[in-house]
Formats: sequence, C-alpha cells, structure tokens
Amino acid sequence: MMHVTKHFHHIKIQLEAITSATNNFSEDNCIGKGGFGEVYKGELIHSERQTVVAVKRLNRAFGQGDPEFWKEIIMLSRYKHENIVSLLGFCDESGEKILVYEYASKKSLDLYLNSEDLTWIQRLKICIGAARGLAYLHNPGGTQQRVLHRDIKSSNILLDENWNARISDLGLSKFGPANQQITFLVSNAVGTIGYCDPVYVETGVLTKESDVYSFGVMLFEVLCGRLYNCIGKGGFGKVYKGELIHSKGQTMVAIKRLNSAVGQGDPEFWTEIIVLSRYKHENIVSLLGFCDESGEKILVYEYASKKSLDLYLNSDDLTWIQRLKICIGAARGLAYLHNPDGSQQRVLHRDIKSSNILLDENWNARISDLGLSTFGPANQQITFLVTDAVGTFGYGDPVYFKEGVLTKESDVYSFGVMLFEVLCGRLCIRNNNDKHQPLARQCYEQNKVKEIIFRNIKDEIKARSLKAFTAIAYQCLKEDLEERPLMTKVVRILERALEHQQGDANSPTDYDSDDEDIVESDVSTLDGGTSRNYVKEKRLTMNMRLKKLRERVKKQQEEVEEKASTFTDSFFHYN
Repeated sequence: MMHVTKHFHHIKIQLEAITSATNNFSEDNCIGKGGFGEVYKGELIHSERQTVVAVKRLNRAFGQGDPEFWKEIIMLSRYKHENIVSLLGFCDESGEKILVYEYASKKSLDLYLNSEDLTWIQRLKICIGAARGLAYLHNPGGTQQRVLHRDIKSSNILLDENWNARISDLGLSKFGPANQQITFLVSNAVGTIGYCDPVYVETGVLTKESDVYSFGVMLFEVLCGRLYNCIGKGGFGKVYKGELIHSKGQTMVAIKRLNSAVGQGDPEFWTEIIVLSRYKHENIVSLLGFCDESGEKILVYEYASKKSLDLYLNSDDLTWIQRLKICIGAARGLAYLHNPDGSQQRVLHRDIKSSNILLDENWNARISDLGLSTFGPANQQITFLVTDAVGTFGYGDPVYFKEGVLTKESDVYSFGVMLFEVLCGRLCIRNNNDKHQPLARQCYEQNKVKEIIFRNIKDEIKARSLKAFTAIAYQCLKEDLEERPLMTKVVRILERALEHQQGDANSPTDYDSDDEDIVESDVSTLDGGTSRNYVKEKRLTMNMRLKKLRERVKKQQEEVEEKASTFTDSFFHYN
C-alpha cells in the first residue's frame, strides 16, 4: 500500500485544505449520498486556480472501504476520457479517505428522468455521451486492460453545466483482458438491484455484456421518464419490483431497500420484521423475508400490483362500491392490529394514510409500512403511551402531536382523514396551507357534504350509503378521543354503507340504532352504548383527563417494554 500511495503522491491533497473547502464537512455543503459515503461541494486551489469540486468522503457504515477507495484512484488516474468523471486528487490522512472530483453542476441523470425541461434531443445526447464513455472503458486505447464497471445506472451518470455526460463511481469496477471478444471473470455479484444482468446475478459470471444490460435498463429509464423496476419511494427508501424463488415457486415481489439518508434505520427495519412476522391478516401486507448483509438492509413483501390507494383517489375508473370495499378491507386490517387474536399486544400503526394502503390485482386492501408502529397493552379500553410524535403531516391526530400522547384513537383519526380522501377524490393536503379535514368537518356539520364529493362518484352514491359513510368518517375526526369510534365499529358501519349502496334485500329500510348512534355523534358514547364508564370523565376537560391518565403511563410502559422484550428474545431465539 505504501508503494501505491507513493505512486499517486502528486495528486494527494491535504486534509486541512479539504476541510476548509467544505466548511468542515458542513451539512449545508452536502450535495448527495451514495454507496461510498457523503458528497460535499467546495472550492479548492487546483492547477493554480480556484476550482469548484465535489468531495466524496468515505463512510465505512455505507458498506465500502479501502479496496473501493484505491480502485477508484487507480482507475480514474489511468483511464481518462471526456465522458468519464475526472479525479482531481485524494486524501488519506488522519483516518479520513477522501476523493476529490471535478464538479458536475447538474448532478446526476436520475434527477431529470421525469423532467419536462429535458428534450428528446438532450436525452439522446446524454445517452450518446455515456455510451462513448462505457465503450472506452470496454476497449481502451493502447495496451490497457478492459474495465468492467459493474454498477452502470442513471444515478452514476453525472451531468456538467452543458449537460455533457460523465460516467462515475468506478469503485466496484474490475479489470479484464482487453482486445478479446469475450471476457469471463467469476466473481461475487455486486451492483444495484434492478440494473444487474440476470446472468451475472444467477451465475456469478461477469462479462462486458453485463454492463451492456445495465446500460439498456438506463436507456429505457430515459425513454420512460422513470427509474426502471423502481416502483416507489418512501420514508424507508426505494421500493423495487422483482421475481424471486419462494415457497410458492417463482413469485413477484416488492423489495424495499433501506436508505439511511432518508431518515429511517435499524429500529424501523427490525420493528417491521417483528410486527409482520407476528401479526398476519388478509388485510395486512405479507412479509416474505429480509436481507441484512454487506451493509444492506432489505425487506421483501408480496407484490401489490395496483400499488397504493393514493394513486386512485381521483381515478374515474374507481367506483363508489370499489372505494367502499377498499375502505372496509383497510378498516378490518387496522381493527385486527388494535385487537389481535389471543394474548398478543395491540399494535398502534402511527402512520395510517392512503399511500400506505396497498392494493392487489383484485383491489383488496393491505395495510403496509409498520416501521413506525409501536406496541401497547391489548384488551384494554384505553391505551396511552407518551412518545415523540411521528407520522405524516395532515394525517396526524392533533392530540397526539400537541400532547405527545398516543392512543389507538390516534390511528382512528388518521383513518378518518383517509375516508374523506376517498370521498373527495384528493389527498388531504397539497401544501402546508391546504388541509381538507377542517373543510370536511365544516361541510358535514353544515349538511353540505355533497359540495366536496369527487365529481365522478357524486351521482352514483345513494343517500343512505353517503349518510353512513360520512357520519362514521366525521366521528373519526372528533377532537375528543372518547367520541372517536372503535375500529370494529368503523368496519360495521362501512359494511352497512356498502349494503345500502348495493340495495341488499336484507338491508333495513331506515337507519337502525347503530346508525342513529353515529349521526347523533355529539351525544353518543364511544361505541353506541353506556358499557364504557366514561360518563364521569366526559365532564372533565382534556387537560384534566390527560393529567389523570398520565399517572398510569410509567407502569404501562414498563409492562409494554417487558412484553416486547420477551417477544423479541423469543423471536430471535426461534430464528
């Protein structure tokens, strides 16, 4: 290694100069993150002039290390082409390993795939530039060896101010004999899911054609305006579509890949595994497996071909009956989490929203994304857990966000928001100043609900179906926790709304007592009766109730943690 360092001494840059250029790796200077680590923008004196540079700082937690660091230096010092990113220098000092490149002001191609400003001619020119760069790596001039990149993808195609393409990230590349028709290298498969050559992944046999396959994926991305095989992004990372050999044979799956830079990490990863391994229901997404290897954290689910509910809120093809059935399925799934069978603990989801309701080919609903969920004692009338508020703006229970007090009724509130989304045909929030919950409540209270119904279903909704649906949705949004319904009641009333819509012969001609309980929600008890002893507490203000109930929190939390710990120990012992 000393010999390698000496060979490249002429491009070595002092750490002091780099820290000064990046303002000591300030977060404000961070312009991206990848498999190597964070990338920062800065200014350095290079070739006797002030130069804007990109500084890539090794973070070993991301999975790469010394081999990739030195390989990138060797490759970019030896292989120079106008369509390959230029390495200006490196730093290997005080435990830091840093690469310094020319700055690509337009960043990477993946950011522009769905851009309306990128014309077809510009897209073609970018593809041609990237193709020239890869062709040079495969067949360099002189007697140099061929380079197999192994990670060609749109995020590794950088763009300068003139939209010229530069291939980057050669840390995973390998040498092979040049000037031969076929190059075979048996190697452990590396690269990015969705781009990798299936032959390489299945056999471990690498050829230059493996790069060609990845390049073809990228070409279709440019044509289609979206990432290939990437079917979504969320708080955990990106989700990919794929096929795996599973217990049922060749199975279509959804693969969720952790990107710690997005904000979630190990706790959410393991929470999702534990919850979905223990709580199984036809209206909760099925976890098929996971991967925790080589710095990767990946969850593998059954594939929901219709993706998520939010994509269909304003769809002309989704009828009122279909919408009702989706809501009923989601309600059944949430009711199960709140009151699971046997002695299992209650699960509070904490992020119920239309984008977390997945739909299979038959439009059956599946609750997903349980990474933020938490356990609470089951079979109790009230579950209070004091916790830092998490969730999605616009869906969160105001009591939870204001007081930090989480109950199952917090999920009920979020579900009510989603019900009004289904009715109105739009997301609950389009920007920070545009929420429809207050409008929905106001329209309900003023008997003007018809003014906010999605235009394409307005004429098909029967009056009794609408009355039952809006009444229960409105009750879910009640400010007083105790006036919000149980999810079992939500299921029952939504089922009745469906009966009214379908004109079931067994459906009552008028509302029965349960319907009246909902409509008269201002005076109703939580579940249409007086079995719950809330009368005394209803006379108290919210602050007084919280003060009284918080006295139970510490003991309850200890019980929850003890049960969760017992389950976790047994889960990992079993596996």
